[in-house]
Amino acid sequence: MAGEPGTTSPTRPGPVEAATPAVSLPAAGSGGPGTPRKPGSDDSSAARRARPPTPGRPNSAPVIDEPPEPRRIRRPADLLRSAASFVFMLLFLGIGMVAGGTTRGAESDISKLSADQKLPLGLVLAVTSMLLAVVPIVLAIDRLYRRDSRRVVDSVLAAAMAYLGAVGLNALVASPHMPKTIRDALTLPTNAAGDTAAFHIYLTTVVAYLTIIGFSNRHNFQTATWIALIAYGVVTLIQGDATIISLAETVLLGRLVAFGWRWVRGVINDRPTGEAVHQALSAAGLGPLSCRRVPDTEDVRRYVVATEDRGDVDAIVLDRDQQAAGLVYRLYRRARLRGPAQRRNLLSLRRMLEQEALMSYAVTAADVRTPRLMAVRDLGPDTGMLAYQLVPGRTLEQLTADELTDDLLSQLWSMLAELHEHQLAHRRLSAHAFLIDEDGRPWLADLRLGEVAAGTLSRRLDTAEMLTVTSLYFGYERSVAAGVTRLGEDDIAAALPMLQPVILTRNTRAALKKSKGLLSNIQEAVQALHPSVEPEPVKLERFGPRTLFSVVGLAFAAYLLLASNYSWSSLSAVNWWWTGAVALASAGTYLAAAMALDGFVPENLRWHRTVLSQVAASFVTLVAPAAVGGVAVNTRYLQRTGIPTRAAVTAVGAQQIMGLVQHLLLILIFGVIAGSSGDNSGGGSHASSATLIAIILALALLVLLIATIPQLRRFAVNRLRPLVAGIIPRMMDVAQNPIKLATGLGGTVLLSLLYIFALWASIQASATDDRAAKINFAVVAVVFLTAQAAGSIVPTPGGVGGVEGALIGALTTFGRLDTGLATTAVLLFRLMTFWLPVLPGWIAYNYMTRRGEL
Repeated sequence: MAGEPGTTSPTRPGPVEAATPAVSLPAAGSGGPGTPRKPGSDDSSAARRARPPTPGRPNSAPVIDEPPEPRRIRRPADLLRSAASFVFMLLFLGIGMVAGGTTRGAESDISKLSADQKLPLGLVLAVTSMLLAVVPIVLAIDRLYRRDSRRVVDSVLAAAMAYLGAVGLNALVASPHMPKTIRDALTLPTNAAGDTAAFHIYLTTVVAYLTIIGFSNRHNFQTATWIALIAYGVVTLIQGDATIISLAETVLLGRLVAFGWRWVRGVINDRPTGEAVHQALSAAGLGPLSCRRVPDTEDVRRYVVATEDRGDVDAIVLDRDQQAAGLVYRLYRRARLRGPAQRRNLLSLRRMLEQEALMSYAVTAADVRTPRLMAVRDLGPDTGMLAYQLVPGRTLEQLTADELTDDLLSQLWSMLAELHEHQLAHRRLSAHAFLIDEDGRPWLADLRLGEVAAGTLSRRLDTAEMLTVTSLYFGYERSVAAGVTRLGEDDIAAALPMLQPVILTRNTRAALKKSKGLLSNIQEAVQALHPSVEPEPVKLERFGPRTLFSVVGLAFAAYLLLASNYSWSSLSAVNWWWTGAVALASAGTYLAAAMALDGFVPENLRWHRTVLSQVAASFVTLVAPAAVGGVAVNTRYLQRTGIPTRAAVTAVGAQQIMGLVQHLLLILIFGVIAGSSGDNSGGGSHASSATLIAIILALALLVLLIATIPQLRRFAVNRLRPLVAGIIPRMMDVAQNPIKLATGLGGTVLLSLLYIFALWASIQASATDDRAAKINFAVVAVVFLTAQAAGSIVPTPGGVGGVEGALIGALTTFGRLDTGLATTAVLLFRLMTFWLPVLPGWIAYNYMTRRGEL
């Protein structure tokens, strides 16, 4: 259990007979020594020792040794609920702003329905108002009768804060500075002057009060009260005193204030103490003598209990509040990973107790050495306990090099083989999952996430982590050899596609960071034994961090495009001659890109296939960040033409580095031209000079940050070193052929110039009589080169959102163009250079893929 020591079952030899002294007991989860409390350091501890003896045991006065518990504790669940309420408030507000017409239609339908049915709204409103006035008083009296006056005080304070919050937000919404879209989503016009209130003060106050005071497990009373609240809200909506969005915001505001206040204030600590653990073990017939708290591990509390004739017991207390601390990370992992790769299910506390107990009994029945489960007990609401017999031991990371023997390694793999033979999966095989006793025998612990009747994928995931963990401490060659001996080549090879950091535990991933390249070494060792194994990893993730950022960026970009709908409609009024020039420049970029790639490859490439590969790259950029898709396609294309992988990577890297160099040179050249040629808008050269100064300062600041911040410096060096290392020999090869060199450099420069011309032509095409395109070509060049670099940092496919926003902002700020003109020009530019080429790019990509050229 959870990395704790225990003993064997009676059916196996070697149980630990003697109890270990309290001062030498291992710390929870680590096998290290515990930290006993100093005698007399706490009055509460002394008071516990003075309690009356246990009935029936006149000489067994309980000895409870644990640090003093705070009277109030902050529950992570309250903070999570408060944060969730805030997020949903923002979500509903966004729905009201985007879908205002839909919500208004629903409100109108509800009002018509009530008018047709002639509902007795006055009677319903009177009954619900009376009920909502009486309920808080009754609950307060009940709490006072139970001598829980603190709860009543907290409820009243929360209600007061909710009242003030609603009043303040109503004033904010009614102010003239509030955007009209927000005001329209939260208010309705009335017959009198003014609008309805955005937040219903009474409803917010009642919700906050009820959330704090609670219903004392009176579920029928609770259900009736929430029905009354819903009825009150529906009547308010029908009468036209609120909108759907404002009612949702009102309820969420009350819960936000209530949970936020309860987290700040804390709640009375009703967690079971060591005395409760002692009493539970006494009821289980284990005869406890003393109970000592040891350091917590993860989301459990642990006690070491000395018994009369059962040795020492490791008592693990599962607490719902402590488990909530890691809920956000578990939800993220559950959403990110697929199927069995999700290590932990979101179970109730009772289900978790049952699952762990079942796994413990199943492992014992499989004759695998594991701590023996001695008792499972309910300690109160949302709290349970499992008691294991304690076996002192050390984890793998605490062993010396001499103790990491081949015999121990063989025993570890034998334990995994026994588990899989009985269709059991551990699912948490970190270094803490194995405890090595004084005789050098391994014990399997930490069974909390185990699975019975485990499927093939779960067992392969176990094997993959076992390979990683044992390789970290025994070496990958010894680990692979031992795994093949016990599981066979086929089972080890089948687990190879699962060998991914995402499926490993946190402890294993942390240790793996210190052994870079270990997973690759394991793969090579397995492939040497089983050459036919497929090295490509299976997809265990629904999405990765890059995808998450991409979704956020796409959502933001969609909002920008929706917000600029007028600019899309204005595309119909563009000058089609200039639009044709944009299309020609866009088509020319593929020829220039093919020139740039061909020039940095000494080998001869088929020209039409190279151009077609650049067209295919336009489709890949739709599903990959801007700077990634083209590089991947070019590298793959060169590999398929027969160029070795290292040479292909070097050629593409040389192209990218030279592209970066010419990008910076073009910025400086066009910046000087823009600064000396003046500004057509009449502002002289001031605006263009300011643009050049801003660009130079930004570049200098970027270089300074990279040079001074170690993390950025290491990142830059690690990214650039492989490329720079191959540039010189590659450039030496290319320089021997002046035509190749001119083709590569010329194509790189021509690519940027064509994109600049396309943007400049888009501006000319978007100009109208009232929106003149007074902007210098050099200024457009500087704007494009800088905005493209800044927008491409956004990790969205093709830089969607980031490129548009950067170009529009730069054209309006530095180019002094009208916002509508700049937006229309950028949308036309992106339409012709990014969106329209997607379809021919998809056709080219599929064509080359079927022919084996990509």
